[in-house]
Amino acid sequence: MSAELFLSLIAREPMLMTLDGAVSFAARLRCDVPRDQKPSRNFLGDTVPQMRIENGTAFIPVVGPMIKNAGFLLKGFGAVAHEDIASNLDEAASSASVSRIALMIDSPGGTVSGTPELADKTASVDAKKPVYAFTDSLAASAAFWIASGARGIYATKSARVGSIGALLEVTNFSEALRARGIAVEVFATGPLKAAGHPARPMTDEARQYFQAQVDSIGQAFKSFVAERRRGANQGSMTGAVFFAPEAKARGLIDAIVPSANAMLAEFRTDAARPDFQSLLKRELRAGKSKGEAILAVAESHPEAHLEYVRSGGGPL
Repeated sequence: MSAELFLSLIAREPMLMTLDGAVSFAARLRCDVPRDQKPSRNFLGDTVPQMRIENGTAFIPVVGPMIKNAGFLLKGFGAVAHEDIASNLDEAASSASVSRIALMIDSPGGTVSGTPELADKTASVDAKKPVYAFTDSLAASAAFWIASGARGIYATKSARVGSIGALLEVTNFSEALRARGIAVEVFATGPLKAAGHPARPMTDEARQYFQAQVDSIGQAFKSFVAERRRGANQGSMTGAVFFAPEAKARGLIDAIVPSANAMLAEFRTDAARPDFQSLLKRELRAGKSKGEAILAVAESHPEAHLEYVRSGGGPL
């Protein structure tokens, strides 16, 4: 992907990214090189995170703006390709040495293209092996969309998550050009073919067209979060980003942990003693009603249900 193409995406395609993340990233683009080259370091000399497997856990980095088909240049400037994350998920899912997967997220989001599919893949892999998401910095917009495909989301106290919604910016220079006596003729085969052209005044029809695109993407995002995270409410889906304590209160994350190591301790606990709430979420995601899910967990893991009742969770 060239710099010009990326900038055109910012201007024409709705984005699943925080505004400051999109602007700062686009500002650094100047040239391009072949996509199939995978840098081990970025252009600042920093090591580009790679998937690693330790003690049965596959750690998959989701670091930087998420760009579908990102090439060497974009990765060199800090982007991560949807395809690389998907490939890591496939590798971890098929590896006999991997018993669980952790998405290590530090991302403001990314392009719409590729994100719904990657979120679906995350959920699909989670049905085979447990997938968890962790952030100690930022898991926003597209990054939160894929995190919602995991069975659990963990964050440090100062981390921020959310930004549920889509963003589209259309810059118009028609008035500035007219003031300078510059006329640009745009020929198109329909009222929306050239919608958003920077030298053509924006029409109400074009505004409705772009808003409909954003609304459609935003609704798909919200529906996925609502399906995967039953505790999240609509008031949490306004595009706002929340610090972890508020995000937990709003049902966007499962737990606040001091570090990734603390999350790993939670993994070991889950492996040794199944947690009722985690088992319940799994049954709910399979399409069962809450009553059916509780019965299923009580039958398959009676010890987990008994502990839940003893802890004050209530009877069956």
